[in-house]
Amino acid sequence: MEYLTTIEMSEKWNITPRRIGVLCSEGRIDGAIKKGKTWLGINE
Repeated sequence: MEYLTTIEMSEKWNITPRRIGVLCSEGRIDGAIKKGKTWLGINE
């Protein structure tokens, strides 16, 4: 399983890394995990 950082997800989805972090913290991105201060999402 490959994970993407918030920056990589933001480039893929064309939204800001900050917005990705908010969506992750709200539980709106399935499979997102927090590692340290960084959110990681599953690359589908």
